[in-house]
Amino acid sequence: VSKLDWQECYRQAVEGIARLFYKAKSVHADLSEYNLLFHEGKIVFIDVGQAVSLSHPRAKEFLERDLKNISNFFSKKGIVKGVQEIKEDLKKIKEEL
Repeated sequence: VSKLDWQECYRQAVEGIARLFYKAKSVHADLSEYNLLFHEGKIVFIDVGQAVSLSHPRAKEFLERDLKNISNFFSKKGIVKGVQEIKEDLKKIKEEL
């Protein structure tokens, strides 16, 4: 995957997190690079059976962990610099949804 493709993978992953959070009102709760598949140019989330509603008492903790995991992975690819950058991107995507 080229650097340009990694950027697109990141964009799709963050968009998926945003859709889960803002539209489905849920958190994956176990998101990492191992639960992201790249199929025909698209990122697909898997293992969503453990997703929780935002009303779950640990939803915020799970979201923070998901963002940290995704940040760590995409940081290694040179795409993001940390969780705060992902949070800012999530806010931008919210406006587009």
